[in-house]
Amino acid sequence: EEISAGNGFSLGVLKTPGHTPGSVTFFINGKIAFTGDTLFNGFIGRTDFPGGSYDEIMKSLELLLRTLEDDTLVLPGHGEETTMGRERAWIEKMLNERGIRKNG
Repeated sequence: EEISAGNGFSLGVLKTPGHTPGSVTFFINGKIAFTGDTLFNGFIGRTDFPGGSYDEIMKSLELLLRTLEDDTLVLPGHGEETTMGRERAWIEKMLNERGIRKNG
C-alpha cells in the first residue's frame, strides 16, 4: 500500500514477515526502503525466533525483488546500507535454488 502526501512525497508499506510475523518494509518514493530485520547488506534476517518463518522470509524477499528497483537505497535495521541492485543477484539465486522464483 502507498500513500501520497503531496509535493511528490509518497510513503509505502509492504508486509514482509519471516523474521517476525509482523515485519514490514517502509519505502519512501520507491527509492528508500527501511527493511528492518528482513534484508541486510549481504544476508537475511534470522527466522529462529518465536513466530519466525524461513518460508515467509523467502516470500518476503521475492516481494521486495518484484517491488523495489535496483537503485532503491536499502536501510536495514542493523549494519551498513546497500541497494536493491547489489542484493538482487544473490537473492534471486537463493530463491531459484529453493524453487520460489523461476527464470529471475
